[in-house]
Amino acid sequence: MDVTFETDDGRRFQEEIWFFSPVREIKEKLHKSHGIPVSRQTLCFNGIIMEDEHDFEYYNVIQGSVIRLHLQPEPEPEPEPVPAPVPEPEPSYGRGRGYVKVTVLMPRVAMGIKRLEFVVNLDDKVGELRKELLRMEEMYYSINFPPEGFFFIHKGNVMEEDNPYWWHDVKAGDVIEIFSGILHFFFFLLWSSSKMDVTFETDDGRRFEEEIWFFSPVSEIKEKLHKSHGFPVSHQTLFFNGMIMEDEHDFEYHNVIQGSVILLRLQRVLEPKPEPEPEPTNGGGRKMKVTVLVPRVATGMKRLEVEVNLADNVSELRKELLRMKERSYSLYLPPEGFFFIYKCSVMEEDKPFWWHDVKAGDIIEIFNGSVTQG
Repeated sequence: MDVTFETDDGRRFQEEIWFFSPVREIKEKLHKSHGIPVSRQTLCFNGIIMEDEHDFEYYNVIQGSVIRLHLQPEPEPEPEPVPAPVPEPEPSYGRGRGYVKVTVLMPRVAMGIKRLEFVVNLDDKVGELRKELLRMEEMYYSINFPPEGFFFIHKGNVMEEDNPYWWHDVKAGDVIEIFSGILHFFFFLLWSSSKMDVTFETDDGRRFEEEIWFFSPVSEIKEKLHKSHGFPVSHQTLFFNGMIMEDEHDFEYHNVIQGSVILLRLQRVLEPKPEPEPEPTNGGGRKMKVTVLVPRVATGMKRLEVEVNLADNVSELRKELLRMKERSYSLYLPPEGFFFIYKCSVMEEDKPFWWHDVKAGDIIEIFNGSVTQG
């Protein structure tokens, strides 16, 4: 049938489509004929978005229907960030211990970036980090620091800003947290036990304790369990209070505290079963699956997957459907009779499937009535 497509800018064009074509197929056709990427297309009919897995018959599209074609704007390519050159390390305080990269964690109340990476000089005082953060806030970074002030925590200890990083034993890759000054040391003392014992329980009831850091990312804990217990990271899923713990969040985000119990589910890898070799039948024919569409007036299933033999006559499909109806399948077949349509042509039931050029995964429709010759 001929269907009209109308774009957002009022442009119209017609396409000849098949009544049972899936929406996805039509999008690919529009891509080939008009150069519109499939990912940018959204089709709407009667105010309803047409989902890829359904066909046009599902949406009651008929000859002459007008379908709205919405096009998503093309994304502008983001410019690749140019990494800032790392300055050559200059010795300060007469020691010259060099530069390391650390991660600074913003407080949860801050807007914008939560994790920031910095290259710091081990001989600089921690106060230099405060100056750099305040410079960033004044410039172009979307960062808001607590107006009441803040202080730094490294490995559970308050950092003295008049002492250098090496004095605090800062190493490459370490994490430095920013704490709001409004709660000051009371808040810190409340959570200063940043190392805590947590119980892990597996699906089979096995329990074990691990000492973890309050701000450890979930991905880090999975790696720790891999090292200490041999559980592959990709097989682990952690649950706390019924929620999946995402790798990018830390334990503080999930409100895990001392003594908490975390459910550890381990994915079991099943070995794939070898597929049996197809058994030749009727002179060496090959078996395959096809999809049979029943008419919409039928109740129960709309699509049936049926295994057929290429060498069998199409009439064997009729027998199999009638057998399915007599068994436990909720299948309705037209009492006035039916015939098969394949690629818009009536199938001759005394001819085999290979004669009709049927391929694996092809669709065969059932139509009401009978075929009259002549």
